[in-house]
Amino acid sequence: MTVKTYTFAATVRIYIEQFPTRRHNRSADQDARFHERYLLDPASNPILEKPIADVTDGELMRFLFSLRGRPALARSCTQKIRAFFVWAMQPERREVFGLRSNPALYILPRYIAGPIRPRDRHLDDEELHAYLAAAETLEPPQRALAEALALTGQLPSKLGRMRWTELDLGRKIWRAPKEGAHPVVIALSDVFASRLADMRANLPADAGDFVFSATQGRTPLVHLERMRSALGRRMSSSLGHTPDSPTPTWLWMDLRRTVINMLLEDGSLPFHDALRAVGSNAPDLRAPKWRWVAPPRCDTKTIRDALDRHAAALDEIMRKGPGGSGSASHSAA
Repeated sequence: MTVKTYTFAATVRIYIEQFPTRRHNRSADQDARFHERYLLDPASNPILEKPIADVTDGELMRFLFSLRGRPALARSCTQKIRAFFVWAMQPERREVFGLRSNPALYILPRYIAGPIRPRDRHLDDEELHAYLAAAETLEPPQRALAEALALTGQLPSKLGRMRWTELDLGRKIWRAPKEGAHPVVIALSDVFASRLADMRANLPADAGDFVFSATQGRTPLVHLERMRSALGRRMSSSLGHTPDSPTPTWLWMDLRRTVINMLLEDGSLPFHDALRAVGSNAPDLRAPKWRWVAPPRCDTKTIRDALDRHAAALDEIMRKGPGGSGSASHSAA
């Protein structure tokens, strides 16, 4: 009897095929692209055609160490490989694949990429003006999302998947889905709710359900690297950066962090409610977990008013123009 031999690449592709059937699969397409791009790249992964049963921890370590120049990517690949081998080692699968042990068992992200370095990058007023001015030059779908991210501080992957059926524009709330839990009710500012109402009024009758879309609502606008690169180039030009000058990089999380700190600077929201305003229910991590007690929450109107003042602050930054706002840093105290 001939026993079929599964290579590392063939086994990973079987793993990818089951992504759409996972219980939590909102990121199935994104995860599949990540595996195809980074774990199945013949230019960087030398063990693709090796039988999965013969792959050693040393070979996995050498592959992952080759990515250490990009710590975030190395950390993500380590996590993906660990999850893959946990899946492959399930009793009903390991016999099929010929696996006797898990070679990724003792390979931890901190060994590969080191500890996560805290990031505290914020956009100052001059950079915010450049961002908003750059957003105005984008195509309408991208412009709407870029401006919405500055207004709300939401995660791009989350806001990009917003659906009309999740919105109650009369009450100015968004019931954002959360895997394995009830939807999170997020207050919308008057400014943002008004923009959404205008967008919906201009939709064709056969439009799909996604709010931010380049395909009339049929698919979400979630692949944003090109958009961020275009914004970055136009921001650099607006800020007078030259090819020879060091240009500070920014990430979507830096914009989100800036919105949170602008809400805190306003003074009306405590830390935990500033997080709620941008769609996070995380507790105040400055307190020990075993002593943390949920503080009283601000009502939705208080959060909405704070978001409206934030929108007014962005308008003021645009009105004053570059260099006219004092270049406040919006960094946490």
